[in-house]
Amino acid sequence: METRHGAGSERFGAPDLDGGDDPGGTWLERFREGDESAFDQIVVHYRAMVHRFIFRTVQDAERAEDLSQEVFLRVYKARHRYRPSARFRTWLFTIAARLCLNEIRSRRREHRVIVPMPRGRDPGEEIEQSVADPGARPASMVLEEAELEEAVRSAIADLPPAQRAAILLLRFEELSYKEIAESLGISVMATKSLINRGRESLRIRLKRFLRME
Repeated sequence: METRHGAGSERFGAPDLDGGDDPGGTWLERFREGDESAFDQIVVHYRAMVHRFIFRTVQDAERAEDLSQEVFLRVYKARHRYRPSARFRTWLFTIAARLCLNEIRSRRREHRVIVPMPRGRDPGEEIEQSVADPGARPASMVLEEAELEEAVRSAIADLPPAQRAAILLLRFEELSYKEIAESLGISVMATKSLINRGRESLRIRLKRFLRME
């Protein structure tokens, strides 16, 4: 499904002046007022979650690093166009999601080869830890969880790009349907449709492991 995007996609957003787990709006406001260190706080606080989302969406480690840096460069450039209307995280993931989808479309046009995503954590390492720690979980449980983790990662990676982005924003970044719709530049109805189709695909792929609601 096509999404609306463009140079003005960074123009909306809202300082979350109440802070909490989304203090970026407060920091951006301070940065606009001249506190240079506030931008560093934004990068440190949100860098890991932005990189995780981009990595899982574009499935390319090298490009994920480049796109993560581009997200914060755009935040920096757009700081004076930031206006109250949404949470800072929503604005941030709007930039990240549209960069990701643009990257995937560009890759398809240029027929670029994807650098394979590395596999998850080595289950052997966790087994060694469980043996060393008598209070740790049984090795069989560690193996089962590692297998499930890899199956989920693989199933999400195989979703169409827009479905993948919507599922990641919902399940891992905990954005609302309205926030995901804003991030992807589509309607709430279209967002629900994307997520429902993505969930059905995941349910089929993961039925041997779990029942998804």
